[in-house]
Amino acid sequence: MRNRFDETWHRLREWTQGQTPSERLAAQILINEGFADVDPSHPLGGKDGGKDAIAKKDSKRFAMAVYFPRGQQSLGKITEKFEGDLAGARSNSVEGFAFVTNQELTLGERETLKDLAQPIVVELYHLERITTILDSPPMAKVREQFLDIQADSSPTVNLGGEGGAAPGAGGGGGAGIGPRACGGRGGDGGKFHYFGPDPVPLDVIERTLREASDGGDLPPGAGGGGGGAIGKGAVGGDGGTGGDGVRAAVPVTPGDILEIEVGQGGKASTLPGQHPGSGSDSVVRIRSPDGTVKGTIRAEGGRGARAGNLPEGVAEISQADLDGGFEISSLMLANVFELRDGCVYMLGGGWATFNVPQLPLDTTWAFLCTASWRALDSTAPRGVQICLLDPHRTEVSRIALVLPLEASRGTNYHWTRVIGAPLNREGRWLIRAQSGEFLLSQIEVNVMLTP
Repeated sequence: MRNRFDETWHRLREWTQGQTPSERLAAQILINEGFADVDPSHPLGGKDGGKDAIAKKDSKRFAMAVYFPRGQQSLGKITEKFEGDLAGARSNSVEGFAFVTNQELTLGERETLKDLAQPIVVELYHLERITTILDSPPMAKVREQFLDIQADSSPTVNLGGEGGAAPGAGGGGGAGIGPRACGGRGGDGGKFHYFGPDPVPLDVIERTLREASDGGDLPPGAGGGGGGAIGKGAVGGDGGTGGDGVRAAVPVTPGDILEIEVGQGGKASTLPGQHPGSGSDSVVRIRSPDGTVKGTIRAEGGRGARAGNLPEGVAEISQADLDGGFEISSLMLANVFELRDGCVYMLGGGWATFNVPQLPLDTTWAFLCTASWRALDSTAPRGVQICLLDPHRTEVSRIALVLPLEASRGTNYHWTRVIGAPLNREGRWLIRAQSGEFLLSQIEVNVMLTP
């Protein structure tokens, strides 16, 4: 039997598991949200010194507090719990406070709680926010463990290569799936830096080469991932560049503390045409016993490559092509497309509004792109790119379309593809057909939450 679409929301609000599972679930949520070195206090019971866990994010030390009563509580009770946990956080000399709760909070209530904590930075993980996190595909197993909502048994398919996590490793190339598809190239490796005596001592060079060859503990420069694509003639994105590797000789004194953050590899794309993520930086901070930062060493993470680059040998549309009548005569979305005997058949085509039950939401849209022309030079295949932009006009996905050389002898050509839409906000999303400096066509899709 299928659960209702808001099952996660209901099981969180009517929490019956007790304090220990709630603290462990909250720790998993923080790890998913980019917190590092999450160190729980006493989830099985005991004095925790005013915090359920200590963690780090954005170079700040956070205290975590968890409040999971059964059912919705009054604002007064929520505030009382928040202020009590906040006092414990202040006693631990933290810079941030992460409050994880299964309670509904309006925008105004969230701002009120944050104002109580100034100047401490507050991360509020309220009911709607943690529901969205737990409903995301990477958290399916966590949701199953703590909420008993069975995870989808279908394997996650990464269309793009993951970012490398070895020293200076480049990201993997993106996949291209379909007839005449081409995969993207792997990313270039990163640079390796040495900060210390000049010239570099011979023993440092020898040790560096040895550790690089046998997988030693050099600070990794995390590579960005490569984008993927599916369809006839699909083109996978290149892998991202490798991050920097760093070795440094720095002066320290007894009692100094070394804080180490190891950068993660760039996240691979899971949707057709989605731009992969960049690798994060690896950082070492030297602190004196009183907490003063004496020095910082940073190895930059690799940058994620863009999906949808045109392959070598494919020409962009030129002014001469436009003078020959080249145009994108059709660009539309539909539920289903089928190409048969030179004709396009569609079901539910031309829609411009997309209703969603929640945000963020990963989805795919099928589109038709038709190119027409009067005359076209047949010396090289042509390339067009379909780009997806969010309401802030940030490009999130791109698909490369290749017009085969033999097709240039005709007068039109159809592409039917899917493009991944990592929807994260309401508003007007744009789908553009472009090539080089020319914008060839554009349509809008209004993404709206279902009332």
